[in-house]
Amino acid sequence: MFSLDIKVQAFMTKDRDGKKIYVKGKEVHWSMEVGTIIFEMLVSSLSEVVSWSSYQKGTVWYFDKALGEDAMIVDDNQFQNMLGMYKSEMSCKLLLIMVEKSMFEQHIVA
Repeated sequence: MFSLDIKVQAFMTKDRDGKKIYVKGKEVHWSMEVGTIIFEMLVSSLSEVVSWSSYQKGTVWYFDKALGEDAMIVDDNQFQNMLGMYKSEMSCKLLLIMVEKSMFEQHIVA
């Protein structure tokens, strides 16, 4: 089984009435069979465990051994490459950071 240890960074969100809510950081631990999950499934599962608003986007980061720095996972191809990179350890630490969708889209376009 491949283990994902996901650290969720604390963030601010808003409830239905627009009231700001502080969401504490936490750790999420998952075990899975390699080849049974795609990136979209990971993000969808995280959205059920960590409630964020529709104006926010959860971004997933990992340490890319080849680059020697943290990298944001943007698609399933990159996610599968990350799983391959950490296959010998059968585990990987991820970081979930919440951003506003508008800021994320501006960053990607730039």
